[in-house]
Amino acid sequence: MIGYAEKINKYKAKPISELITIKNERLIVRTAGLVSKIRKIFTKNGQPMIFATIEDLEQKSLEVVVFTSVLEKTSAVWSENNVVIIEGRISVRDGQAKMICDNAKKLEA
Repeated sequence: MIGYAEKINKYKAKPISELITIKNERLIVRTAGLVSKIRKIFTKNGQPMIFATIEDLEQKSLEVVVFTSVLEKTSAVWSENNVVIIEGRISVRDGQAKMICDNAKKLEA
């Protein structure tokens, strides 16, 4: 992840520690991190979606929810150990912040 710091700064990605304090669920934010875990599920309609855990340079982690429509456009991004830039909204449920992904891109070293 260290080699990516300059590129992450260029994208103006916010650290996870800052994102989890956001209360406005309509605000579009950008973050970056290493995909450490992926859990794929199928909706009631049989459509795939994933829950990905990312970790940033500060070793903070955040769950990212990727719905079917976004997953179709960004499926190549979602592999463990990929470094990704993610845009989306923060959603807080039961005191737990998650990011609802609107767009994602893999960062190359």
